[in-house]
Amino acid sequence: MQHFPYALVTIVALGGVVGGDGALAHGDGEHQVVDLDDGAETGSFGPKGVRCNGVMPGLVMGETQEAQNDVQLQKMFLEHVPTTRLGRPSDLAAVVTFLLSDDAEWINGQVWAIDGGANMRA
Repeated sequence: MQHFPYALVTIVALGGVVGGDGALAHGDGEHQVVDLDDGAETGSFGPKGVRCNGVMPGLVMGETQEAQNDVQLQKMFLEHVPTTRLGRPSDLAAVVTFLLSDDAEWINGQVWAIDGGANMRA
């Protein structure tokens, strides 16, 4: 079995999968990152022992969101997403840590939505 000694995990926005008003340029760049993860480049990196995966977070209450404290955005997210809470940086860290580990050796070319179910609407 092929051993993958190297792993790459990118963080991509939902715009990489679903477009939105005024987000064309950003979405285009995100699509390129998603392409890297979901197969376009995985086919050339894989034989060299590099796994490429991505994580697509929802609303995560990191330093920036805490500082902005946009209560309206937080409320809107919780009203439209099948979850009981907003994301935490530790939610993403756990998944990225797993994807970089040997336990994820057979996971390649995937983009994981870590968003409380927001991507279900996409």
